[in-house]
Amino acid sequence: MAKKKAAVEKRAAKKATGTSASRRGVLTADQQKKVRKLLKSKDAKNIKLAVGLLQSTDATTDDWSKSFSSTVISQLVNTWDCDVWNAVAAGLHLFSGLVKEFMGLAVERY
Repeated sequence: MAKKKAAVEKRAAKKATGTSASRRGVLTADQQKKVRKLLKSKDAKNIKLAVGLLQSTDATTDDWSKSFSSTVISQLVNTWDCDVWNAVAAGLHLFSGLVKEFMGLAVERY
């Protein structure tokens, strides 16, 4: 019984301190939804705002991957708007997998 209580207390402590946030992401579902809405607008200013929001919240790699899904990346490549592409590249430069996917789609479609 004491082991169960200790495990529950440990989980509660992790939740309170956010030590397990790196695995789950720091953004709530509502925040993630707002970021995706900005990205799906395909407007360079909104893309910059979404990237800024992700950066200011110290979003995890998981948060970035959820925001820049394959579908969203494909839609952004299809804009053929240099301002949009530059905003995306500025945000994704730290995430090699996402950058490779973005660049790969751009080259493939060019």
